[in-house]
Amino acid sequence: MVCLPPEALEVIKRLAEKWPEGPLFRNPRGIPWSRISVRLCFRRLKEKLGMPKLCATTLRHSFAHHRLTSGQDALTVAKLMGHVDTRMLATRYVHLDANPEFMQNAANQTSFPALPVELPSSSPDQPA
Repeated sequence: MVCLPPEALEVIKRLAEKWPEGPLFRNPRGIPWSRISVRLCFRRLKEKLGMPKLCATTLRHSFAHHRLTSGQDALTVAKLMGHVDTRMLATRYVHLDANPEFMQNAANQTSFPALPVELPSSSPDQPA
């Protein structure tokens, strides 16, 4: 299963309507993207952004790093990235636990949603 944000899902739906069979991702003339065309498009994007060292792996790493440092649990991040468990994250992002601010933020978060608590209207000595 692949989970996508609503904006990406909308793009995929439009492409699926336009191209009901075969590859979804195509150039304006309807020709399916090849590895070379994807590489060329990415190269142009890097030049436009002025980020010559940018690569797909960097984007993937940034996604994981941002999710983890924003408080997303490791298992959810791992699953969103297509991993079956957290082992890859544990080895690749072990540096985060050396960051005191990250660890303090993690400690400050609750691991479950706050539940409303009703306090008794009577004192402990009197029956309710």
